[in-house]
Amino acid sequence: MTLEHFVITRFCLRDRWLHRRTALAPFRTMNPLAPRTVELRLNLLETTCLPGLRAQTNRDFTWVLLIDRALGQEARRRLRDMTRGMDRVRFVEHRADAPQPLERLGWLGPSPAGAPDYVLTTLNDDDDALPRRWIEVLQSHARGLAAQDRLPPFMLAGARRIVQWDMVFTPDAPFGWAGPWRGLASVASCGFSLLCRWPAFDFSVLGLSHVYAQTYGDFLDPPPDEHVRLVRQWFLQAARDARVGRIPMGPDTFFDASRDAGAVVMANHGGNFQPWRLNRGPRPGAQGAGEAGPEAPASAQRVQGAATFPDVSIDWQAVRRHGRRFRPWRVRARLLEHRLHEGREAAARRLRGLAGGVRSGPPCRAPVPGRGTTGGAT
Repeated sequence: MTLEHFVITRFCLRDRWLHRRTALAPFRTMNPLAPRTVELRLNLLETTCLPGLRAQTNRDFTWVLLIDRALGQEARRRLRDMTRGMDRVRFVEHRADAPQPLERLGWLGPSPAGAPDYVLTTLNDDDDALPRRWIEVLQSHARGLAAQDRLPPFMLAGARRIVQWDMVFTPDAPFGWAGPWRGLASVASCGFSLLCRWPAFDFSVLGLSHVYAQTYGDFLDPPPDEHVRLVRQWFLQAARDARVGRIPMGPDTFFDASRDAGAVVMANHGGNFQPWRLNRGPRPGAQGAGEAGPEAPASAQRVQGAATFPDVSIDWQAVRRHGRRFRPWRVRARLLEHRLHEGREAAARRLRGLAGGVRSGPPCRAPVPGRGTTGGAT
């Protein structure tokens, strides 16, 4: 079996579809090309995503940096400097005014002439870090199933083991706090992957949402969302067209790679599209904790460096270099900026409703592949 693997990192994209398909739909992204935002994303990528990919035990993958067409030249230069010396790095421009069908595989460039039997796409956002063995575990699992003639025409994979890094740096916690994931989804967006038989299943992970990772292939249960029903329908139609015979149906179509590779690390920095994830409960044993900024829950521990994230590589020199960006007052400022932005968005929607205009966004579901719209996983 031949396998082509793409790791996709979205960087400062203007995309109206990315955050409107799940329970996160009410949270609208601010301008991702604002200078302060670009600087923050560069710092986060240098700290988490980049060292995580550099440290992979299996380097047989292509890292695709999906950047906005309007991204400035200085940011592009810094991205190229950061990735210098890495093999198989590809920069792809995304046009917000003419969305590419990112849910398809064509924009990535796999070709039937190259004869990959399968294409594997993995999501790694710029503020998250993959365990060092992530690529190795994913590919070994697929090749092991293929050797037993048990590899299905499509398979989803992801991480149920998730560590949330609250990047609020205070004197008593210079590197912030780490603890169990407190988001809505039980599978992380970091490391969310889709394996497809090529070219029959022309589908990338950007057409899916990690929120439904464990339900896409579980045809035995009713779909929890219209989006899931449509994706299942597409899988079935592709199987019929390719005449692949019986396809797997059930929870086994999802593979939890974190059982073998270790937990993914997802940074929470006050500039997220979900700023409410920053917990404000009292810190265990802290005095006057309410004055220090967003706090960690009782289950969290102080980040002590590499010992806190044993499976993941973090650039600790970059953490120290950019530490001022994660001081409590800066985190509070980003939170306030998001709330003001959301308030303006909500007011604008109400005004449009009173004026009898159309509502601000489409239904919260991903587009069906082939309809010319852009999907994404948040």
